Amino acid sequence: MKKKHLILPLALSCMAGLLAGSADAMCARLRGPRHVEAEIVSCEAPQARAAQRSEKYRMTPQSLETILKSAPPSQVISLRVLQYQQLKEDSEGTSEEFAVLPWRAEEKPEAKEYFVDGAQSCDDYKAGTRAFFLERFNCCDTLPPRDLECLVGLPVLVPADKGN
Repeated sequence: MKKKHLILPLALSCMAGLLAGSADAMCARLRGPRHVEAEIVSCEAPQARAAQRSEKYRMTPQSLETILKSAPPSQVISLRVLQYQQLKEDSEGTSEEFAVLPWRAEEKPEAKEYFVDGAQSCDDYKAGTRAFFLERFNCCDTLPPRDLECLVGLPVLVPADKGN
């Protein structure tokens, strides 16, 4: 009889964990990191997107303000990936790796939004220009998010060199 009492709460607990784990909280990698060459479509500061997403999580204005104040410089950019180099899962994205990996053309270059870490302003990301980035995976497994990267809910890119 005690086994039934233990199994039901355990099963309910597991189901609740699965249901609560939305796509925002998932940490599974769909592919290894990539070094990408992309055409910039647009650029904007992340504050408006962060404010909009904070409503989804029912965050207080003070929580949002704390996240924005503690965040490093960053921008939200829309870009079209033109080509990429597939890196190993544990890659640091060194110029030595870039020199030996082949470039692959993106089959369907569509405009997508990304969070660019370390971008001081949109001055360096003018529409129509090309830039190189390194995808960086960030595990956002805490809800509500505690940092700007997770709050905006976008793939993260870091500016990178062209390589060879």
